[in-house]
Amino acid sequence: MKLGLDMILMRLLAAFAVILTSFCFLSCAVAAVSPYSLEGLESSAELIVVGTVAEYRVEVERSKIERAFGNYDWAIYLKIAVDAVEKGELESDQDAIEVRCFRIKSRRSSTEFLTNAGHSAIPSPGTRVRVYLEGRGTNWEPLTPNGVTSDITSDDESFWWCQGFDDSAEMIQVAPPRYTYLLPLDMWIGLLIIICPIGIFVSIFLRRKKQRTALLQN
Repeated sequence: MKLGLDMILMRLLAAFAVILTSFCFLSCAVAAVSPYSLEGLESSAELIVVGTVAEYRVEVERSKIERAFGNYDWAIYLKIAVDAVEKGELESDQDAIEVRCFRIKSRRSSTEFLTNAGHSAIPSPGTRVRVYLEGRGTNWEPLTPNGVTSDITSDDESFWWCQGFDDSAEMIQVAPPRYTYLLPLDMWIGLLIIICPIGIFVSIFLRRKKQRTALLQN
């Protein structure tokens, strides 16, 4: 059976609506790095400190992992008043250390979400913590994803998924990961491939309809 132009147009519009709806409800798939065990944290860390989170600030920064333009992270800086150093060395007069945690803020494409999603639970000011760090000098970052833990250690595997505390109120209020340009760039290309033929068919359909109307009037 031969399909009319109007039927073809309606089917194209229906397909476009289904695809667009799917994109609108698409969730950002974030890659989760498996947490370290207690033994893994202790062996991988260059510096281990115990102390209290004294200050807390959140900034937006270009991603250090996905470095292309349009990829951004939430940078969470924790100032920790140090009570004890269990591994490595701090300067003798240094009684506090600032460490940088991060979470994904936005990515340009779906594939760029499939990298390290950052740190899991991040504590509120006043929380006692044990921090397993990598870096040097004044640039220290906790191991991802669970390098910031409660100061109470445990070899129970379930402990390392929750780290001994919940996310801070500040992080709960932070917006979840999203695409920088509303949809991933690769999907914008797919939409253009769909929209262009639809536009052509709409133009032809309207022209034919106008011609039929003119013939009927004559």
